[in-house]
Amino acid sequence: MAAASELFYENGIASIGIDAVRDRAGVGLKGIYREFGSKAGLVSAYLDRRDEQWMMRLEARLGEVGDDPRQRLLGLFDAP
Repeated sequence: MAAASELFYENGIASIGIDAVRDRAGVGLKGIYREFGSKAGLVSAYLDRRDEQWMMRLEARLGEVGDDPRQRLLGLFDAP
C-alpha cells in the first residue's frame, strides 16, 4: 500500500499501472492481486486510506478550535 500511495500521489492514479506498483513495492503480482483483487481494489483501498487520514486531520483541527460555529468553519481552511 505504501508503494501504491507514493506512486498514485506523485503521478496520478490513471498513469500508474500495477506493474509499477509491483516494481516499487518489490512484491509479486500474485501478492497484490491476492490482497486487493485488481487495480480497482488497490485504488479503492488507497482512496479509503487517504479519506481516513484526511478525516483524522480535519477532526483534530476542529477539536482544536472548539464549538464556536464561526471558528469551526474558519478552521476548515486552516486544516493541514
